[in-house]
Amino acid sequence: MNLIDLIRRGSLISAGLTLGLVAFACGGGKNPAGPAQVTIPSYPFQPNEVLVIEEAQIAGIASAYCRDQELAPTSEDFWLGYLPLEDIDDLGAEEITPEATRVRLGSLYLSGFFGGVWLRDNYFYPGSTTQTSIPADFPGEEMIFGILARSGTGLLAAAEAVDPEEVLATARAIFPFFLILYGYNQGYYETLSANPPAGYTPPEAGLKCLGFLNCEDPAVELSVLDRYRPAREKLNDPDTSDWEELSRQARKWGEEATQVGGGVWESFLSGSEMEPGTYRMVSRLSSGYILVAEAAVFAVATGLAEKDPAQARAGIRLAAGLLVWSGSYFYGLLSGGAYAGSFPGLECPARAESREQKAGQSSKVKGQREFTIDECPSG
Repeated sequence: MNLIDLIRRGSLISAGLTLGLVAFACGGGKNPAGPAQVTIPSYPFQPNEVLVIEEAQIAGIASAYCRDQELAPTSEDFWLGYLPLEDIDDLGAEEITPEATRVRLGSLYLSGFFGGVWLRDNYFYPGSTTQTSIPADFPGEEMIFGILARSGTGLLAAAEAVDPEEVLATARAIFPFFLILYGYNQGYYETLSANPPAGYTPPEAGLKCLGFLNCEDPAVELSVLDRYRPAREKLNDPDTSDWEELSRQARKWGEEATQVGGGVWESFLSGSEMEPGTYRMVSRLSSGYILVAEAAVFAVATGLAEKDPAQARAGIRLAAGLLVWSGSYFYGLLSGGAYAGSFPGLECPARAESREQKAGQSSKVKGQREFTIDECPSG
């Protein structure tokens, strides 16, 4: 199977020039009692074979988020950060059922779509939450969803193929595409980080890139990236002919794409034009997305170099997750005014008071309601 065949199957179309999302805003409270509650506003959806929305499953992940966080939880942090990273980690596991794969892709679709709506509202229409601020309809909505669903279906069909040679052939075909996608977004991020709003001081922690496919962010926990990170050394210093070929492709496709991404966004969107709160969130969204893309590239490369279908399947599932996440973000950016101002909710259960709180040393028992994106505590 070659790249053209995959495109015809609809497995690579919708991710092209999209900006990916992942957020790390504020954290959440300790010692919750009972399950978290999530609310999901209306969103565009059509019958398909790859995206399954299970609200109960999302609520279960939300309960873990509320339990594990150390600061005040926010809906943005959960829906754009914690949830998609949980989904990606599961997609990259060596063993996951087809049913669970589709549920994970479904929640990635929600994260991406509402992330695109969030950025559209906060950057292009700041302060506007009424439907009249944005054209009511976008004529290509149904077409975008159809392309997105067919793309995910094509990749999952390849990941779940019985023939290991078909799995490896698919991994080989998509490898250049995801090198380009990664490079494009790394170039975008470098331009964004070089153009902060006036008076904004970026945090010391955050994404740092020492070169192509060599980015780290201590704030992002992604176990699938940890598992496949040894591929970075192999691509930088290949010790077999297979790794040498993959390294050659990385240099050919990725480094040029990084320059293109930086150039496009330098002329189109400067970080200095954003409000500080929007800039902070977009920076964190982009950081996580780049690391997810890095994990996908490393997993596919490992499968190819080691001729291991199981590793290649994991890489293809990660690629499907990245594509759905990216494509739905693009969908949210272009969606009509019916979705203006909408964002999913999160309600963490009440936290048990600590001994310090009972002694009157802390009054922020309801901290999750006292911080906004622009008011997140620094530590």
